[in-house]
Amino acid sequence: MEGVSPPAKASRYGATRVALRSVALFEATKGFAALLLRSVDELNVTPLRATVLLGSACIGLRWAEVCALWFERAWGQWLGALGGAIYVPFELRHLWHEPAWQSAVVLIGNCALVGFLGWRLWLRRRASGAHFA
Repeated sequence: MEGVSPPAKASRYGATRVALRSVALFEATKGFAALLLRSVDELNVTPLRATVLLGSACIGLRWAEVCALWFERAWGQWLGALGGAIYVPFELRHLWHEPAWQSAVVLIGNCALVGFLGWRLWLRRRASGAHFA
C-alpha cells in the first residue's frame, strides 16, 4: 500500500478488521445453529452419545475457527474458507432442486464469505512476499 497516507491505511485496516470479526461472529452463529438443527433432526435415530460427541467436536472446531478469525490468524481464515467452500456444491444442488430465495441468499452469502476470506489470504501471501512457483 505504497503512497497511502497512514490515516487512510489505518482506516482501511480497521474496516477489514471489523469485517473479519463479523465473519467470526457469523461463523459462530452458523455453527451453533447447524449443531441445534442437526441434533434435533437426528436425535431420534442416532444414539445420544454419538450425537453429543459429534456436536462437541463441531462446537470445538467452530470456536477454534472463531477465535482464530477474531485474532486474525491465517489458519482460521483457511479453515473458514475451506469449511464454507465445502457447502457450496450442496447449496447449489439444493437451490437447483428446491428453488427458493432463502437458498439463494444462503448461497450468495456463503460465496461472499469464502471470497472475502480467500481475498484476505491472498493479501497476506502477497504482503509476505511468498509466491507460488
